[in-house]
Amino acid sequence: MQTYNLFRRQNEEDLYCAAPEDVPVPPFVTDERWEWAQSLDVGQLSGFDAKAAEISANRNGFYLFHSTDSQVGSGKVGHAGGGDADKRPHNRA
Repeated sequence: MQTYNLFRRQNEEDLYCAAPEDVPVPPFVTDERWEWAQSLDVGQLSGFDAKAAEISANRNGFYLFHSTDSQVGSGKVGHAGGGDADKRPHNRA
């Protein structure tokens, strides 16, 4: 399974951007309106469309999606809160 860095749009808590761990972070998610939520194997996320993510990531370098899964970005799966900015993945471009 592919591991993704997951970013959440602030003030739109159900909008996410998943970027494969081995590609540069998309420039738009470095904006302060986005926050790093977690790194995860796609198998950990209920309802995550792994095939759509793979197709989008291969074409665009990222996958945008909505999720109402209460575990996404929560402490249950390793949410990094406001004090964890140093854990945010860096752009490897």
